[in-house]
Amino acid sequence: MDGEASPHGQPLASQVGAEPVSAAGIRRFAEAYEMDCPLYWDDAAARAAGLSGRIAPWSMAMTVAMPAYWKPGDPPLAEGFVPPFAWDCVDVPGREMMSTRVELVFERPLRVGDLLRSDYRVTRVTPKRTSVGEGHFIDFEVSLTDQHGDLVAVERSSVYRYDPHAGPAEGG
Repeated sequence: MDGEASPHGQPLASQVGAEPVSAAGIRRFAEAYEMDCPLYWDDAAARAAGLSGRIAPWSMAMTVAMPAYWKPGDPPLAEGFVPPFAWDCVDVPGREMMSTRVELVFERPLRVGDLLRSDYRVTRVTPKRTSVGEGHFIDFEVSLTDQHGDLVAVERSSVYRYDPHAGPAEGG
């Protein structure tokens, strides 16, 4: 795929988060990052701010959108295991990859009970030779919807998939 592709076409990949957002999950996330915003901790404070109850930090969305990748009874994960990413479905060459851009636009806060579905669409693939290697920039648009199909957020992101340039000769 080269050039532009419609972000409104069929998703390249879809996935559903492992579990709904929970008050306990919000607490653990906010605690780990020392986020003291009362909207994450206190239902009454959230209601006083015009919300239906506590909300999740914006930065939690990508975590709760991830599907489960191991369950009891599965073999242990291999050393160095990396969870599968939807952009691995794009058929372009390259054995290395790096994220080059992530932008999230929220339509509404993430709430307790939300179960996120992510629909990935490729919007552009651009071949490029860079200082690290020959590859392709792959631009995505990801729609994050709740269990009712309502839009929660849109992520626009880019990755660079490439084959690294050969390093200096060894032993010389």
